[in-house]
Amino acid sequence: MIEVFRQHRLSRALRAGSEVGAFLVLIGLACALWADRHAIGFGIANTHEMIRIIFTS
Repeated sequence: MIEVFRQHRLSRALRAGSEVGAFLVLIGLACALWADRHAIGFGIANTHEMIRIIFTS
């Protein structure tokens, strides 16, 4: 009984960790896009083009 409870707590912690991980990835992508937008010689059109190429390939 105690072992089942421990596994349940562990799986809940892992699920919370994966949600935090996904959130951090989204923040990282947003920061990368923001940095690209402000980069010299690399406009937002290029960023959109890259995203379009990634999703269509």
